[in-house]
Amino acid sequence: MNTKLENFYTLPARIRIASILRKAIFLGTFKTGEELSLTSIAAQLNVSRTPVREAFQMLESENLLELRMNKGAIVKDINTNFFKDYYEVRILLETKAIEKAIENNIDVTYLEELHKKFKKKKNLVTEDEYREYNQNFHFYIWKNANNEKLFSLILNLWNGAFFEMVGKSNHIKKSLEEHEEIIEAIKTKDIEKAKAFVEFHLKTSLENILKAKSEN
Repeated sequence: MNTKLENFYTLPARIRIASILRKAIFLGTFKTGEELSLTSIAAQLNVSRTPVREAFQMLESENLLELRMNKGAIVKDINTNFFKDYYEVRILLETKAIEKAIENNIDVTYLEELHKKFKKKKNLVTEDEYREYNQNFHFYIWKNANNEKLFSLILNLWNGAFFEMVGKSNHIKKSLEEHEEIIEAIKTKDIEKAKAFVEFHLKTSLENILKAKSEN
C-alpha cells in the first residue's frame, strides 16, 4: 500500500467532473430543466469533451441528468427522497469499507501523519488543499478495504465538501474533529464505533443539504 502523504489517489477525470457537476446540481447551482452543454462544461473545466460525456453518462445513471443527442444534458428535478436514498447507499458502502479496513489491519500511521500535517496549517489552507487532504483521508480507508468493486462504487458517489452550506472554517473544524474520532476508533480496532462515526458524518451532510434545499 502506497503511504505517500501527498496525492495518495488521483481521481480519474470522469469521476472528478461527475463530482463537480453532482455537487452543483445538489446545491442548485444548476437548476432543474437547465441544459448543460458538453462544449461549455469542457471549456469551463479545461478538459476535453470525452470525460465530460462520460460524467454526463454517470449522472444519467443516477437520474440526475437526461441526455440529449449531441446536445449535452438536461438537469432533472430532485426531491427529498433522492437525497435520502443517496446517503443511505453511501452509509451502507462507507461503513462497510471502514469495517473491512479495520479487519484488514489498516496501518493508521498514514492517517495520523496526514491529519497532523494538515492540522498544523488549518487556519491558512485553501479550499483546494482541504479537498486534497479530505480525499486522501477517505480514499486511503476505502482502498484498505481491499475490495476494488466496493472502492469503485463509493468513488462513483463522491461529491466532496460542501463549504457553501456550512462555511469553510466551520466545516474544516468539524471535519478534523470527526477524523480524529475515526482515527482513534481505528487505532483501538473498534469497528462499531468507527462505523457510527462514519454514519454520523454522512447524516450531517444529508441534513445540511436538506436544510439548504428548503431555504432555496
